[in-house]
Amino acid sequence: MVTSYSKTQYEKVFDLYFKYGNIVIRPLTNDEQALNELVAICDTDEKYALVDELLSRFYYMDDDDYQKRIGQIADHIMDMKYEPKKTVVMAMAHDHESDGSQDVLNALQAALELKGYSGFATNSRMDQKVERNHYNKGIRNFVIVDDFIGTGRTALNRYRSFINDLNKKDIHVSFCIVSGMRFGVDYCHHNRMPLFCPLQLDKGLSGVYKGFDLSVKVFAMKELEMNLARRVGELDLADYSMGWGKAESLFFREGRNVPNNVFPIFWWKKYRDGRDRKTLFTRRQNGY
Repeated sequence: MVTSYSKTQYEKVFDLYFKYGNIVIRPLTNDEQALNELVAICDTDEKYALVDELLSRFYYMDDDDYQKRIGQIADHIMDMKYEPKKTVVMAMAHDHESDGSQDVLNALQAALELKGYSGFATNSRMDQKVERNHYNKGIRNFVIVDDFIGTGRTALNRYRSFINDLNKKDIHVSFCIVSGMRFGVDYCHHNRMPLFCPLQLDKGLSGVYKGFDLSVKVFAMKELEMNLARRVGELDLADYSMGWGKAESLFFREGRNVPNNVFPIFWWKKYRDGRDRKTLFTRRQNGY
C-alpha cells in the first residue's frame, strides 16, 4: 500500500529515517510503512516533536551490547563466590511458554564456562517442583535470570513465592536481569530483594520532565494513544497507556519481543476503527 504525503510529511518521514534508521526500519522486513503510519497520526508539530524526542532516547540493544551485559552478569555471579556444584542458574519463565529469560540462560551458560565457572546446574523454568527438586539434591545457591525488568512487581512476586515455598535458612537467592527500568530495580531493592541489573533506564518522560512541562508531554502522548484501539483481544489499552505499569520504557533489542512496558504507540497493532497497524516494534503475548 502506497501512502501519499504532503512535502512536510515526506520530510518528517525522511528526517526520522535519517536519524534513527536502525530503529524505525525493521531489518527483518525492510518495511518503511510502520514509520509512514506513525508520522501520519502525528497531526500536530507537538506530537511529531514528541515522537522524534522519544526515538532519540530509545535504547537500542544490539548483539554486542547484549553479550557485554551477559558478561557483566557472569562476573557478578563469580564475585558472589557461589560454589558451582551447589548452584543452579534458572530462567525466570514460569510455564511452558518460551520467553527471553531462557535466551539469557543459554547465553549465560556459555559466558560462565568461558570464564572458568563450571559444574553448576541449569533449569529453563522456575516453579515450586523444580525448586524443591534442586534443593533436595543439595543445591543451596539459586540464580534466577531474565532479560528485562519493568515495574519490578513480577520479579518481586517470584522472589517472595520462591523463598516462602522453600522456607529454608541455608539458601542464597539472587536475581540477575540484563536490562530494565531504574524505578523497577529500586522497587525491588527497597523490598530487600537481591537483584543485579547492569543496564538501568529512566522513564521516557517523567524521568526527564517535571510539573507543567511533563503535563504537556503526557497530554500529547494521550492524544496519540487516542488513535489506537481501546481493546485488542484480551488486552485493554488503558492498562498499557504510557507502557505497562506506566513504565514509559524506551527499550528495544533487535529480533526480540518488545517489552509491553514500552509506550504502546510503538507496538499496539490496531487502530481505533479496527484496522491493522504496521508498528515499529512487534509484541507477542497471550491474549493479544
